Amino acid sequence: LRYEGQSGALKEHIADMFGQMVQVANGGKDDFLWGENIASPALLKKISEKRKNPVLAIRNLLDPTRGLISQPPTMAQIPEKFGPQCVPAADNDKCGVHLLDGIPNQAVSYIVVELGWEKVGKILFNVLTKRLHQNSDFADYAKQWRAECHSQLSAADCSVVNDSFEAVGL
Repeated sequence: LRYEGQSGALKEHIADMFGQMVQVANGGKDDFLWGENIASPALLKKISEKRKNPVLAIRNLLDPTRGLISQPPTMAQIPEKFGPQCVPAADNDKCGVHLLDGIPNQAVSYIVVELGWEKVGKILFNVLTKRLHQNSDFADYAKQWRAECHSQLSAADCSVVNDSFEAVGL
């Protein structure tokens, strides 16, 4: 995946998901938090008070609005500056690779809550290794998830996948 825009955000998202999966496999909490031990408690408290909403980690994969930096939770909330006309540069985080990953993080976290890591891990791995190309965007990612689900899981499970991606506008 190219490290810019939505394809770069997918790289970040997939790293977040595999990190959470490894944490759980090693007996850690399945809390959908990333970087909860990195940010200082004082900083998290200050941001929580400012937003009047608990912030527990650098990223909250299940609720991207509750990370240290609030991320857009749906496609409709992507800032215009990170749209199709965005030119990747250092000062715009390569068109939002660290900001936009909250959208697929939230969709896949919803799926994990319903189906569990065993099913999700297999689909995630196959989508990453067999179905994506360097310029894949979020729409392609959701399409490939749906296709991979239909090759592995039941119609009921695939309904969960579909509903989760639809919830974020995909």
